[in-house]
Amino acid sequence: DDTKLLERFLRYYLSIQDFEKDPLESDDLYQTFYKFYNFKLRYQKPEDIIKHIYQYSKYFMMLVTNDFHGDIAEYVKRINDLDVEKAYPFLMEVTEDYEKQLVTPEIFCEILKTIEMFILNHMQSQAEYSAQSFLELSKNISKMLISGNMTSS
Repeated sequence: DDTKLLERFLRYYLSIQDFEKDPLESDDLYQTFYKFYNFKLRYQKPEDIIKHIYQYSKYFMMLVTNDFHGDIAEYVKRINDLDVEKAYPFLMEVTEDYEKQLVTPEIFCEILKTIEMFILNHMQSQAEYSAQSFLELSKNISKMLISGNMTSS
């Protein structure tokens, strides 16, 4: 259902924006988006806000439809098969880095492999993970990228 897909995207997009409250838990997505948009209008032109939303909607659809090739497609498929919605905000950000060529295909695969292992470890230990868990993972991966400690193999 397209409405559910749009709702999922907006929740993930808003959670990336770190706006006010957790949109993944919000009951009133419309109100949260309305506040976010009006807040952004203070600093950005409407067309810039819409362009950014559109760009992230493309990343979201690339993940949902697995619009990748080779090893990347295999990792995205495996992550999608695990059905872990809370990983999508982070995955959208990583996809942006890949699309902007800030990370190589090899590094992108390493990041996806790390995410998959993170999910599987949490599933095996039956520990709860949250969007916050992926935020922490994101920070750790960013540190590894900056320091050059993430290897491609």
